[in-house]
Amino acid sequence: MNRYNPTFSDGIGNSSITIPVHWNSITRTGGIGWDFPITNELRFRPIANVMLGHLESDLSIASRVLQNRTGVDMQFLNGGRMSSYGLGRLRDD
Repeated sequence: MNRYNPTFSDGIGNSSITIPVHWNSITRTGGIGWDFPITNELRFRPIANVMLGHLESDLSIASRVLQNRTGVDMQFLNGGRMSSYGLGRLRDD
């Protein structure tokens, strides 16, 4: 799990402001594969990989908790999260 607190500088770089919203991210990756020997020096190695990720702001998390506890619709705070996934394969011939 990672936490990110962005800081932005203006065009000249003399001043900066801190955005009071922290971002939290979590990712999981995995893969499975096997070696198939062709010769003593050459191996066929297919690997399948998968990645899952989720990024969400503290404000988005808090709005969901408040909505679940109070029943108040916090739709105006929606959009502070993103999920991603990836699939891939690697062949090392």
